[in-house]
Amino acid sequence: MHTSFVNKIGYTRTDNAAHFVTVSGDKTLQVFDSTTGDSLFAQGCEHTQGINDMCFTQNENEVITCSSDRTARVHKIDFDNKALEHKAVLNISDFDTEGYKDNVEK
Repeated sequence: MHTSFVNKIGYTRTDNAAHFVTVSGDKTLQVFDSTTGDSLFAQGCEHTQGINDMCFTQNENEVITCSSDRTARVHKIDFDNKALEHKAVLNISDFDTEGYKDNVEK
């Protein structure tokens, strides 16, 4: 169960929407069974601040999350083991050449 606002919901593409995923300000991603609505598992995504958005990639069961911590993270959802595999991280601050970081942190 999320302990903060749910910011996004998305249905899985590769299994005929048999699952849906939510992300929240509590820094977790939660996976549900679309038929029953039961939560299958919830796991932190290694973000240090709340997750604002997510989207599925073209790769099977792969999702990207982005957070107020200025990172985007790629995860693979392992439905069999009920876990997330963290695959990559993009630090948005590394590309901040226009002073956006200063504006956000004020």
